[in-house]
Amino acid sequence: MDDPRGHWGCEMLLAEIWRARPRLHVFGHVHCGRGREAVAFDGLQAAYEDVVLLEAEAFAMAAGVGAGVGGVVMAWVKALLALGWCFLVWGWVLWWCGGRRGTGRTVFVNAAVVGGVRDRLVREAIIVRI
Repeated sequence: MDDPRGHWGCEMLLAEIWRARPRLHVFGHVHCGRGREAVAFDGLQAAYEDVVLLEAEAFAMAAGVGAGVGGVVMAWVKALLALGWCFLVWGWVLWWCGGRRGTGRTVFVNAAVVGGVRDRLVREAIIVRI
């Protein structure tokens, strides 16, 4: 758990989720990230994750740890190319077919129950139907 990038996730867990592609993954510690989101396993998601991981490394580098800012720029270029490809080429196909089919989806639930100033706000449960 000694992640110099700020304890914002585990790359090994991320790789395992991509391998196993569970229908549901529940976690909860990052209080400001509370909620749920369905994620498709495709190139667009992979590009987004690359950007997030490299931004975290650049942030750590500012504190004296990690990779360079050049990697962040390349990750953004990769993400923008993936977005362009998705919108220009596949966008109308996805719209016509009714969504990103066959990509596999996982519902992620950040079940953090506290928030607000000094974590004094207690939040209700998140319900997911599978």
